[in-house]
Amino acid sequence: MNMIITMKLLRKFPNLYDENFRFDCGDGWCNIIWTLSTKLTELSNKYSTNIKVGEIKSKFNLINVQLDNCFDNKELHNEVYGAIKKAEDLSSRRKENVV
Repeated sequence: MNMIITMKLLRKFPNLYDENFRFDCGDGWCNIIWTLSTKLTELSNKYSTNIKVGEIKSKFNLINVQLDNCFDNKELHNEVYGAIKKAEDLSSRRKENVV
């Protein structure tokens, strides 16, 4: 992902991504990542917890998201991984070069 989009995501969602985070995918995934980041931030606020994304990459033309933490709260766990699954499903219907 280009540096301009990366910096916008890092500035908008500083609690999700470390300052040196790199998105290992093309610019076409920006809308899906932005939507997912918004949802994860909402969940972080709703459950008063810190959600940290460890990796986002494109693998086999699908978005792949890995978190750095796990959750004891089953409801939070289900909502977080439901949001990730939704992003992955959306990516399966799009091509990476679509912006």
